[in-house]
Amino acid sequence: MVLLTIAGCQDGNTPAGPVEKTAVAPAAPVEKSKASPSVPLGRTAVQKRDANPVVAPAKRVQPNRVQPERKEFEAKAKAAQAKFKLEQARRVAVAKNETSARSFAAQKNWPQAIKSQREAVRLQPEDRRMRYMLGITLLQAKRQQEAKAVFQKLAGTEDQFGANAKRLIQRIDSDPR
Repeated sequence: MVLLTIAGCQDGNTPAGPVEKTAVAPAAPVEKSKASPSVPLGRTAVQKRDANPVVAPAKRVQPNRVQPERKEFEAKAKAAQAKFKLEQARRVAVAKNETSARSFAAQKNWPQAIKSQREAVRLQPEDRRMRYMLGITLLQAKRQQEAKAVFQKLAGTEDQFGANAKRLIQRIDSDPR
């Protein structure tokens, strides 16, 4: 292989003078590795000169053995999936109880409406709206003392349910039917 250095002139002359032709020996062929055709033998992927550093290859996994990290990951994934399914089933049950309670209240079937509302509160005790609806259902069923007990649990909160519960407690106390 012959390397010519010509800076703008075809005849080899440059402003600095004539340029000599220099012969350069061809580079020795590099033996490629069998594992990776782009990496020569004796070099790892991290030692490549012109490429970005590459993460070392992953550990070899023996075909019939599951790695402990994978077992732990799979166990956590199954637990999370079971928790999600349980939460989803609970939400569906709450929605069904709430819907059936409204239906029973519309039919004035108070014992069934109260039963459905209590079940919804049992499934979701932190939901203040459900507790408030139970109190309203108890008031409609003319069970003022039970409704007052439910509203007293809500009266300590600083939201609309707490304010309404305080107002309804005053109403129950003033009208003792």
